[in-house]
Amino acid sequence: QYREDSDIRNIKIEENDVIIYLTLDDRSNIFQPFSNNSLLNSDLIEYLYETYEYAPRKKNVIFDITFSKEFTDTDIEYIEKLIKAQFAIRAETIHVKSRRNLLGGFLSLLAGAIILSLYIIFQTFEFDRILCEIVSIFSWVLIWQAADIFFITTNESRIERLKNFALYQAKFVNHKLEK
Repeated sequence: QYREDSDIRNIKIEENDVIIYLTLDDRSNIFQPFSNNSLLNSDLIEYLYETYEYAPRKKNVIFDITFSKEFTDTDIEYIEKLIKAQFAIRAETIHVKSRRNLLGGFLSLLAGAIILSLYIIFQTFEFDRILCEIVSIFSWVLIWQAADIFFITTNESRIERLKNFALYQAKFVNHKLEK
């Protein structure tokens, strides 16, 4: 319902496109301090990302950016490249973390299976029941942790990666303020 609210002024949802509006009228707050103008301010990237949360996912993204007159065409092109780079880096970082999590999930599943086999061995030779139950609980915890990684964490990571990839693929429409 909120996505279709007409009072939202920073996003417009059309038939095939989602247009996210952004105004950059002050050059001093676009880049991160100490980055020598090579990194965009994280607030700018978060604004674009959070605004995209209100958009339907199956539509093309367009960034409609209004620049002040102090920006040259070279500056505008550079900022577009930095925006694309930020979202590409975020998508790749999520992908790497997801692969690392899958490896951890596989190792957790393997360790849980090995410990569960120890539990079966302990029961066969009638070891202390308390020890057997501790080993059983520990193995199931590892197995459930692996299931959580495989079915929940991986899916959430995939969704985040797809959001960042959609923002990476966004088209740009630029305007200059007449002031």
